[in-house]
Amino acid sequence: TQFSNYSAEETPADSTSPTGGGGGGATRKFEVTPEEFHITLKQGETIEREMTIKNTGTSLLNIDIEESKLKDFIRISSNSFSLNPGKSKTIVLDFLAKENTIPNLYIGRLIIKGDGTEKEILVALDIESKESLFDVEAKIPSRYQKRSPGEELFADIKIYNLGAKGAVDVKIEYLIKDKENNTITALEDTVAVETQTSFTKTIFIPENTALGKYLLYVTVTYNGKIASSSIFFEVAEPEVSQREKIYIVTVIILSIILILVIYYTIINRERHKKKIKKLDLGVLMKR
Repeated sequence: TQFSNYSAEETPADSTSPTGGGGGGATRKFEVTPEEFHITLKQGETIEREMTIKNTGTSLLNIDIEESKLKDFIRISSNSFSLNPGKSKTIVLDFLAKENTIPNLYIGRLIIKGDGTEKEILVALDIESKESLFDVEAKIPSRYQKRSPGEELFADIKIYNLGAKGAVDVKIEYLIKDKENNTITALEDTVAVETQTSFTKTIFIPENTALGKYLLYVTVTYNGKIASSSIFFEVAEPEVSQREKIYIVTVIILSIILILVIYYTIINRERHKKKIKKLDLGVLMKR
């Protein structure tokens, strides 16, 4: 595959050397957009995407971009450049899958370094067979895109028959993978598809799953050809709902009231006992 020599446009930079304002120390920081890439490719296909880096600090930044585990899949238009404060540069990225690339999910990172400051952009490449007779689409409803260890993940699955005659059985695999491409959970089904089918799949997230970003990777295999779909989701600490928050606050307030009632009841009893003792002592002295 041939690639063009891209000259990504850079916001005009100041010719003067930047310094920190007000005599304070210079800060080195930058922003990257987007924060992750999720690319689907067929064997032999190439897709172009853009990534923008903005210097949000007060010092000149020397930027270097490296790829991790994705050397054969990414071409970067500009690996090294400098950015003055407030300036940005748009980088062109070519994502490619060779004709002989094995259909699979490939996970790696783009590592952006800027004079001691570093950011990692997660990249997921979903490579499909070139002549698959099926297509699959996996979606996680927004309310389920953040789950906790021990909970269930719900995914809406759609499978399309693009050329196989009649109703045929296809093998479906559901994999949950971490950022290092380790498989956390694996399930398998066989489904008959004539034109298309859709259903919701429930997948249990193990209780010992570490917090962080994960990918649901779904493959449909027929006659040795693979169609696939994947989507990011997050495993996070359990969230407390608004109703639960109100319940907890109510219980705390009632507990405090109860403790105060008990406290003042005890105090009043002690005072009453002291009064009785004083009265008894006064009666005895009169006698």
